Amino acid sequence: MSDRSATVPDDSLQVSDHTKIVEFVLGNYKELSDMNESTPMTAVQILEACAGLARESGQSDPQLFSRAAVGVHDLDEFLARNEVPDSVWQSAVPVIIKTIQANSNEERIGLLELESRRQVYDASLQTGFEVAKDILIDGADTIYSPETEIQVVYQVMDPRQLLGGLTALKDQISGALGAVKDVAVADGAGAVAGAVVGGIKGGIAGAAAGGPGVAAGALAGAAKDAVYGAIGASVSSAVKK
Repeated sequence: MSDRSATVPDDSLQVSDHTKIVEFVLGNYKELSDMNESTPMTAVQILEACAGLARESGQSDPQLFSRAAVGVHDLDEFLARNEVPDSVWQSAVPVIIKTIQANSNEERIGLLELESRRQVYDASLQTGFEVAKDILIDGADTIYSPETEIQVVYQVMDPRQLLGGLTALKDQISGALGAVKDVAVADGAGAVAGAVVGGIKGGIAGAAAGGPGVAAGALAGAAKDAVYGAIGASVSSAVKK
């Protein structure tokens, strides 16, 4: 199996990096949970704490977590400064709900594969579904395995809240579905949310280049920020259970 998604830019963190980060968080769950209990942390602060633990223990490359912290911070900052229309989020919500309701990781992967091919969505959202699928495939034998020792309860919420924002859509999702016990749910929702924001962010950046820059920037931004969205959602949900 490839350790990267074909849609994620080479200079960004890859789906395999997401798996490594979540593995590290689950493996150091107690230390991180204790830190969060004494002083509640944001996803960025959790990643910075992981960098410190990695540096002390030598278990992983501290730069992996530092790069992830920068990416998640940039995503959160953009979301805080820019309004994403509810119509854009609403197109993603039905798929997120189906993903949450799926009975297995295999079912989620199949669902996201199908949705990524449907032409009713814009290209950025299709990219988000594809990267979310690749993330679930990469972690199938590790972080999503039934043998994973640490079971975490993830509160189901609007994808913007997973990224740090607040929204009225929270009731639409959480009211219907309650809580689930599956790390893949937070990752899938976070990846799709990250793609939505990243597509807009990348499109704005691409506009400065002129010509086809808007479309190209939107696709690259969606793919890159799908990974960061999944990272931010999973580490925050895991430590703040």
